Amino acid sequence: MKISQEELKSLLSYDPETGAFTWRLITSPRVKAGDRAGYFRKRDGYIVVRIHGYGYSAHRLAWFYVHGIWPGMIDHKDRNRANNAMKNLREATVSQNAMNTVATSSNTSGYRGVTWNRGAGRWQAQSRLNGKNHYLGLFKSAAAASDAYEAFCRQHHGQFYVGNQRAAA
Repeated sequence: MKISQEELKSLLSYDPETGAFTWRLITSPRVKAGDRAGYFRKRDGYIVVRIHGYGYSAHRLAWFYVHGIWPGMIDHKDRNRANNAMKNLREATVSQNAMNTVATSSNTSGYRGVTWNRGAGRWQAQSRLNGKNHYLGLFKSAAAASDAYEAFCRQHHGQFYVGNQRAAA
């Protein structure tokens, strides 16, 4: 269920500097005007605000509150899903949003976009762009493969690419 911007603004106040929502009205026996709205969802790190029994992601509500349109994909620039300050939010494609991540701890090379090619006995670099895999070559070292991945991503993803930081051990 999608609410109107007018109804959203009548129920909640949004501070674009902090990203916090507060209730304007008493909506239940547990909610008072001025209370902070939303809860931290542990499983994914997002703030969720319940309105009329429906859970809305706070970053999507913030975008709608300010711009008056429901966004497609929203990226948190600092990768903190609980930081819903307007300066931290930007519209993005799926590919752009995926670039604003670090390598997972299960990554064996320690670099995003770099895997071991057993058949060739070398490190392979590849990246996805708009749903398509792009083979970037084979390299003697994981670091060299990472450099190729970095160059490709900086060229094609610009400001959304945060750099190929090594995975947490």
